Amino acid sequence: MRSEGGALLAGAVLVVIACGRTGLNGGEGASHGGGGEGGVVVEPPVDECAVDSDCPRDDACSPAVCRPPDDEHEARYCEIRVVGCDDGDPCTSDRCDPDSGRCEHEGGGDKDHDGYRGKPLEGMPASCGGTDCDDDDALVFPGAQEICDGKDNDCNGAVDEGATYRTLAQPVLVAPSSFQSLRGGLAFDGTSYGVTYTDVSSSGHKRAYFELLNVDGAIVSGPSPVSEINADTFAGSLATSGRAFFAAWADARQAGGYEIYGTRFNQKAEKLEADQRLTDAPGYSLNPSASFVKTGYRVVWEDRRFTISGGPDAIYGRKLGLDGHADGDEVRLTGDDEDADFPDSAVSETRLGVTYVVTGPLRPDGSDTVPIVRFRSFDHALADDSGHVDLGNDGQEPAIVRTKDTFVVAWHTGGETGAGAGWGPVLQGAALDDRGLVLAAGPITMGDVNAKDRALVSLGDRVLVIWSAKPDDPTPYQLYFEIISARDLSVIVPRQLLVSSTSRLSEPIATLGPTGDIGVMFKDDTLDQVYFTHLGCTLPPVRPADNR
Repeated sequence: MRSEGGALLAGAVLVVIACGRTGLNGGEGASHGGGGEGGVVVEPPVDECAVDSDCPRDDACSPAVCRPPDDEHEARYCEIRVVGCDDGDPCTSDRCDPDSGRCEHEGGGDKDHDGYRGKPLEGMPASCGGTDCDDDDALVFPGAQEICDGKDNDCNGAVDEGATYRTLAQPVLVAPSSFQSLRGGLAFDGTSYGVTYTDVSSSGHKRAYFELLNVDGAIVSGPSPVSEINADTFAGSLATSGRAFFAAWADARQAGGYEIYGTRFNQKAEKLEADQRLTDAPGYSLNPSASFVKTGYRVVWEDRRFTISGGPDAIYGRKLGLDGHADGDEVRLTGDDEDADFPDSAVSETRLGVTYVVTGPLRPDGSDTVPIVRFRSFDHALADDSGHVDLGNDGQEPAIVRTKDTFVVAWHTGGETGAGAGWGPVLQGAALDDRGLVLAAGPITMGDVNAKDRALVSLGDRVLVIWSAKPDDPTPYQLYFEIISARDLSVIVPRQLLVSSTSRLSEPIATLGPTGDIGVMFKDDTLDQVYFTHLGCTLPPVRPADNR
């Protein structure tokens, strides 16, 4: 019953916006003319309208009609009739669509007709809410049977509870015609996987592409160039609203200086608008990470605008609307004293979590600096900074995912060059609340000589972790996966082999797909190509109820 904007609508309201004339001009409304000796001529009242179409009709929720003269109006006049949308339910937000004039009611009741009310709208009393954790899906309600669909069917906080996973098919090439390809982003919109990658030609020219894959990884639409300009471009992150894919990338069209651009693609791999330039600063802007919230997209990136004057690298962010256009200015997210790189981001209902690496102190032998993994969170307006939290030393390229009620960050240690040569034997991780309080921290993998790279997929109260590892020295890097607790990081499902090859495999990214599958994209470093595969979800059979 609460109308949009806070006004209460109680049936149709009549508001007069213009009146006909009284018929008298001058003085107190009398008009004296030369109609005879001492005579007075009264001008006839002038109609404001003859038919309804003569009246303003800009808003279908406030249609104006032409009314005949009455006791208060001597001529025909226009009158607004406001459409009343109060449905009498105190638990709904009521509004009129200005284009169609139809009433719309949000919240309240049981939208998906599964017998359970959803959460109350913001500002509504608690009595308006129920226990349905997704009131748009009739397969989701407290006590529902859990099925493999990537959802928390029974509303207990766990996605595909009790599921096991296995690789369903041999990996397929994402860019079969590429001389060399680099991994970009991966997202699933409910129908198709969207992927971005960078094609590297034999001459070294780099161009980013977007394409759609079916559930088995076959190309169904595209590839489509991400950038409308044939400059060097590096594919970055990919996010989806469920109706469109948003791609962010680094683009060298500005005299070779990389800037961050973005655009959206539809479900036919067609661009929905011209390229949107998101950064405008000297130096390079690289490594964009994109997320989707209800009001649009959020993009964070590594920014080097201060390095030309001797300053540090920084992490910046920007809000975008649902149309993919910038909604506000670039916002610096890290402090003046932080030399920050390699950002990744994830969103909760109210917060944007950002993890990144900063330059730490010199190593004891003075040969190099120690990188430190950090976390900050912001509201969706990129304000209300929580302040930074240090998560671990000697960390590289952290990844972050949002679970039911925590942010989980994972990273590898060591490196291929410098004093820290050689990747560490384990991945490290941390679980945090929305404001950065560390709930758990420590190793999340074991049993490897070297472990590097990582992809994280939320399963509600658990996280599926994929990483590249050497179990022993002769074996090249292979891909493994395990499932850990989203709160204490304990291993729930031990490591399993995901992809085996005689090549060196690296850089996995992953996302929930159809029927609970996990889509995975990764790089074959030996062949210099990007591949796609997927894990299938299987739940144990439901045991019949004991009727004894």
